[in-house]
Amino acid sequence: MKTFKGFYVDVLGCPKNISDSEFIVREMEKAGLEFKKDPEEAELIVVNTCAFIIPAVAASVDTINKYIEMGKKIIVTGCLPMRVDRNLIRHRNIIGVLRIPEFSRFSDFLEGKIVKSRERFIIGFNPSEVSHFTPPHYRYIKIADGCNHRCAFCTIPHIKGRYRSKPMETILKEVQSLPEQVREIILVAQDTSRYGVDIYGRKMLHVLLQKLNGVFNGWIRVMYLYPTTFYPELLKVLKEEENIVKYIDIPFQHVSTKVLKSMRRGYGKEDVERIVEQIREAGDFFIRSTFIVGSPDETDKEFNELIEFLNTYRIERIGLFPYYHEEETPLYSKKDLPDKIKEKRLVELMKLSCKISREKNQEFIGKTVKVLIDGEEEGELYGRTQYDAPEIDNIVWVRGECNEGDFEEAYIVDSLDYELIGDRVQKTGGQG
Repeated sequence: MKTFKGFYVDVLGCPKNISDSEFIVREMEKAGLEFKKDPEEAELIVVNTCAFIIPAVAASVDTINKYIEMGKKIIVTGCLPMRVDRNLIRHRNIIGVLRIPEFSRFSDFLEGKIVKSRERFIIGFNPSEVSHFTPPHYRYIKIADGCNHRCAFCTIPHIKGRYRSKPMETILKEVQSLPEQVREIILVAQDTSRYGVDIYGRKMLHVLLQKLNGVFNGWIRVMYLYPTTFYPELLKVLKEEENIVKYIDIPFQHVSTKVLKSMRRGYGKEDVERIVEQIREAGDFFIRSTFIVGSPDETDKEFNELIEFLNTYRIERIGLFPYYHEEETPLYSKKDLPDKIKEKRLVELMKLSCKISREKNQEFIGKTVKVLIDGEEEGELYGRTQYDAPEIDNIVWVRGECNEGDFEEAYIVDSLDYELIGDRVQKTGGQG
């Protein structure tokens, strides 16, 4: 059996990869290897890659090459091997190219046995009592994987395959296995609002959330809802259940009906406006959405529709991406727009996004908000409101004595474009 002086896992891409990396660590530890927090101390490096868009592929390749130059032994996993031929990922330092499920037979791999799986992802029991890739006070819980949508710009179905939900009892068991210091759980999947259709015959995310609200006394956050699978019962539960944060992550990608049709998103401008208006009417929600700029069918007219929409509906948390011409996607057959047009539109939207965020933040001044303390930077403590996902959205700088992982009340005295500044008022106690 091969032996190594410790291993390290480098996680690239989305939070779903963080969940998968916890599985990798656990299976490698079962095989007798020791996890190292510092890659310099590890002989073996697992690179859990992302390959969603061209820059992600480049970043994955660069990371692999970095460890090759360091003289490390390397295992490549994640999305890159699902998008390119494994035979193309070759170097004497790369000792294996494994799908995530294949780590369940890691001892066999160390013994030189052939380890292969037809599965593209794991949706079985994946506890994370110990956190290797996030602070101790929050966890990502993957509730499904794969995707049944066939968006014309997206490589995910090619990489991940068909949508599969994780059984509800498995998710509840994972959450109930978490240590007490976990204050927030973040549910992730390619399309969380579809949860349950494949195994229960109907959408069941609202039921799952009700059950989680009964067993977890902290913040419950849901990410990556999809517009065509978003439904009234879900919005009702998001509004009524006390522990669920009032944060709705629903990537619209665009608002022009023409562009959305070319993207094969399955909805149009009126649907987007209807969903946003329903959310606004339901209560004090912040909406996070992403938009793609510069797809082949976006002319100045369609771009201006997006500008008008954002000016009208003032989406609180906006993520912006330029369109990437991906070979495996249907939109690749259309002519790509010049980069200078994409860049100009992206800059204009970024300025608008910044303006909206700045004005929304100013509304917090003079108010007291609940903050989850995430950490410390150069002696200054920072955290998040319920309206902010970790490492994605805005932060709150909190002056006063606080501890990482605690909920605090902060009186907001100032704001910046993407930051609030507050003074600690009092400790709430408990996890609620």
